[in-house]
Amino acid sequence: MHPHRSVITRALGTEADVEVDTRTLDLAAGDVVLLCSDGLSAMVRDDEIARLLEGAGGDPYLAAETLVRAANAAGGDDNVTVVLFEVVEGSPRPQPPPPDELAAERVGPDDVTSEAVLDDVRRHGAGKGSRWPALLFVLAILAAAAIVLWWSFLR
Repeated sequence: MHPHRSVITRALGTEADVEVDTRTLDLAAGDVVLLCSDGLSAMVRDDEIARLLEGAGGDPYLAAETLVRAANAAGGDDNVTVVLFEVVEGSPRPQPPPPDELAAERVGPDDVTSEAVLDDVRRHGAGKGSRWPALLFVLAILAAAAIVLWWSFLR
C-alpha cells in the first residue's frame, strides 16, 4: 500500500477552476470497469476481487453487493464504495423499471450471495484489532510519563 493512500491531494468544489485528473483507457465491448474506494481495495486483495467478479456471472448488482459484503466480512474498517459498468456495443441495455416496481423485487445485501462465496476472502492489510498493540504501547508511555512527573513533584 502507498504510504500516502489516504491523503487528499485535490478536492472537487474547493475552487472556481478545478484541475481534474483524467486517464484514457482502450476499452472494448464486454470489458467491465470497477471503480472503488479504498474501503474495498484495502480490505480485499485484487485477486479476490477478480474471483468475486467472475463468480457474479456478469450480474453487476450481484457483483457490487458481493464486493461490499466481502469488504465488510474482511473487517469493514472504512466506507465501501463500488461502481461497476460494462462497456457495450450499440444501443444500451433497456432501462430498469421505475423504482416502485423494483421495490417488491429487490433483494437485500444479505440475500445476494451465500456466505460460502466469502469464505475464502482474506483481509488485505492489517488484521482486525491490529491497532490495540499500538494503543496499549502509547498508553504505557503516557502512564510512565505521568509516574515520572508525579515522582518529580514529590521531590
